[in-house]
Amino acid sequence: MYTAVLVDDEAWILESLKGTVDWNELGFEIVATAANGIEGFDCLARLKPDIAFVDIRMPGMSGMAVTEKLREAGVPTKIVIASGYAEFEYARQAIKLGAVGYCLKPFRREEIAELLISVKESLNRERQALLDELTVMLRDEESIQADRITALLSRLRLEFEEQSGLFVIVVQEREPCALFDARKEIAVQIGRGTTAYLLPGERRQEIADRLRTSLPDPVAGVGIGGIFSDMTQICSQIDAAHRASYIYYISGSQRVREVTGDGGGIPLDSRALKSITDAVHEGNTGKAEQGLDTLHSQFLAGRYEIHHARQLYQVVMTCLYQASDSAEVPELIENAGLAETYRDVSDMISSLRQLVVEGLNSPPLGEAEWAGTEGPDTYRQIMKYVHEHFREALSIKDIAKRFYMHPNYVSALLKKELQINFTKYVTDLRIQHACELLRTSSLEISEVAERAGYQDYFYFAKLFKKVMGLTPSDYRAGRQ
Repeated sequence: MYTAVLVDDEAWILESLKGTVDWNELGFEIVATAANGIEGFDCLARLKPDIAFVDIRMPGMSGMAVTEKLREAGVPTKIVIASGYAEFEYARQAIKLGAVGYCLKPFRREEIAELLISVKESLNRERQALLDELTVMLRDEESIQADRITALLSRLRLEFEEQSGLFVIVVQEREPCALFDARKEIAVQIGRGTTAYLLPGERRQEIADRLRTSLPDPVAGVGIGGIFSDMTQICSQIDAAHRASYIYYISGSQRVREVTGDGGGIPLDSRALKSITDAVHEGNTGKAEQGLDTLHSQFLAGRYEIHHARQLYQVVMTCLYQASDSAEVPELIENAGLAETYRDVSDMISSLRQLVVEGLNSPPLGEAEWAGTEGPDTYRQIMKYVHEHFREALSIKDIAKRFYMHPNYVSALLKKELQINFTKYVTDLRIQHACELLRTSSLEISEVAERAGYQDYFYFAKLFKKVMGLTPSDYRAGRQ
């Protein structure tokens, strides 16, 4: 809802303007009125509403003078000048001073509605452009400039006192729902169905209490960050709240988690983790399962976050690849990918347990009953499949299953032919596809990330910069 202030020295005119249209239905809320030019200027300078209707002739200060002083003060309010006469010279001067419109008294419903709709569309475009600019800034964490972020937040009308600071809420939705009013809050899309909101620090407790007591069903999880005032921390604060929003993945009964000073920094139980890796290398399934059970209990107790689950998955999968003498290492998985692959952490650990048992009990390559048929046709078929499916979650095991081959054989074949490991090859394919989309389309970078196989586009942006040496937005700008 955008804000409006009405300024006129005649009370009946103010009431007439209020009743001319349904302001709320058109997307505006009248937050104040003023009875003369001086009072009007003070009110507008203090409230900085999105739009103001100002009478052209008032005692103390005319509407033209109010408009001029507001522009000199840098107040971005859009001014509509109102007059009882068709004073076209005044209208011309008003437009020259930056007024967005000129309307005649008595007010006509159609004219006021048309003006408000036009201004709302303009405000929507300006706001989206600022949000896009903010999103681009946030993607390049290394280049964050606190003063630029602060200036941008001010232009987005997020006013906050330094002592009270800001905080971040990250919301993951199964389907769209109006948890916050996107027209009032600063909302940045950080992934598919995932939004980061920037809010004034003084509202944190009230919002946290509300979310804990009432959360719509379409919301999967909410992460509530801590209060901060140093804008160089904004990316790390979003990242921490994003991790916390995966609480639903760690605990099926909870959907809201507040960021604390310890959660993200606590390492996985090193003894349990070592017992798993040792057991895999020793071929001891019982010992490996014991270690997984220990960590499972710690996850359910709320000790860990999503990145710990990802670390456990990566360690176990790497050990299994090493134990099978595979030349490959498993592809690094992002948080969003883990959450899409497994229902929750219990499902993930159950799957790891099954993979450990199967991996340690499977016969070595020479004893396998099926090993595939070596030859150029086999390799070509595999590569055709890879090029058709690289945007999906793809592993050596998936390919082996698809072509009825042993994973070790597939790994050795691809290593021999590609001269690089399979994970890097798939990553290169995805980044090349992203580059093509950035050059040839006007898709949002988040959509480019999804089409290249990455659901978390902050992860994608970091990976893209690592591979290409510059951010996706800089790459696109340099090719246009």
